[in-house]
Amino acid sequence: MFTMKPGFLDEFHPSVYRRFHDDDGGLQWIIEDMDFDDFNSFIDHDKTEWVPWKKGVHF
Repeated sequence: MFTMKPGFLDEFHPSVYRRFHDDDGGLQWIIEDMDFDDFNSFIDHDKTEWVPWKKGVHF
């Protein structure tokens, strides 16, 4: 699960960037290639827990 730094939702507002995942149940952020570095700069790595995700597996 990503923990994002303050200001993330101002820069990447859900109404513009968040969509339902192609598979059932999840949400995804649709980010242009040119915005990857900016998006990644908002990840708070000290508070982020990386968990595997597979269709049908819920944590």
